[in-house]
Amino acid sequence: MSLLSLNNVSVAYDKNVILKDFNLNVEKGELLSLLGPSGCGKTTTLRLIAGFLQASGGQFIFDGKDYSQVPINKRHFGFVFQNYALFPHLSIFENVAFGLRQRKVDRKEIEKRVKHMLEVVSLSGFEKRFPAELSGGQRQRVAIARALVIKPDLLLFDEPLSNLDANLRVTMRVEIRRIQQELGITTVYVSHDQEECFSISDKVAILNKGVIEQLDQPKTIYKYPKTEFVARFIGFNNFIQCRQREEHETHLTFFTEQEKFEVQKNAGTTSTRALKLAIRPDNIVIEKCRTGSGGTPGHRDNTLTGQVKISTFLGRSYQYEVDTSLGTFQVNREMEMPFSTGDRVILIFPKEKLVLVD
Repeated sequence: MSLLSLNNVSVAYDKNVILKDFNLNVEKGELLSLLGPSGCGKTTTLRLIAGFLQASGGQFIFDGKDYSQVPINKRHFGFVFQNYALFPHLSIFENVAFGLRQRKVDRKEIEKRVKHMLEVVSLSGFEKRFPAELSGGQRQRVAIARALVIKPDLLLFDEPLSNLDANLRVTMRVEIRRIQQELGITTVYVSHDQEECFSISDKVAILNKGVIEQLDQPKTIYKYPKTEFVARFIGFNNFIQCRQREEHETHLTFFTEQEKFEVQKNAGTTSTRALKLAIRPDNIVIEKCRTGSGGTPGHRDNTLTGQVKISTFLGRSYQYEVDTSLGTFQVNREMEMPFSTGDRVILIFPKEKLVLVD
């Protein structure tokens, strides 16, 4: 049985419905991330779990008990805010100890637990400093220590790294994952950053307008998005709309008006009705049309001829916008001799890299 379950939960702000008949399950010890664009419902879901919001319908079950009407101060959850929410006039020790003092914990026990938690977040020796004397990453670790020191039943993160620079975000996400695994605490993490979520999560739920489009392990979502929304959100920028399909023992064949695409059967071809193919820019092979070929590869499957419309230098690679009979495709390729605008090229779509999306 799941530790946390939202069953047919609905939440609305005035007449604006954010979640309707929403369902989510989180297993004990799991780090589950809620990922999606602004307004998709991820922060609303987190605030509902924390107790900042009340649902207009449905049920919130935690550890086998109905928490739907349990007030926030009775939920014993740790919450790490986007802006740290530290008390500027209190020392680091007192900031971390704040929740324990509110719970009337013995003075010696407070000292023991605060020192231990500062060790866990690698801030031993910082007890007498104040928040203004720390870097952004250090303040975030203080916020994490304060949330963890009360030994919460559940840890909640609301975009905790969005105020940090890129390099510090990478360091801090490693720290968050280390701490979560070390303590084995069940965690719900909200972010709009795909790489951040995929790097630390056991599972990721991708939300769109209050609906979970896909919930799975990060590697599964990355390789095999189920819907066009998920595919676009995680970087599948190229789509081919087909008219019909045929199923064979080892592969599927898809047909457009004039082209044919063979797709290898795998976990990304489970949909029995999808007629749209998706592929990442990195997975399309681009070659120059050979002189004397008439600029066309003939009737080879999984290929399109096209013309380079835009060439952009990305540092390690070039990105090309290529016009074809099926529309414009985005292609990335590392090479010393780049294509130029106007070059005639052949695009090859490897059958093992194409996935189906609904």
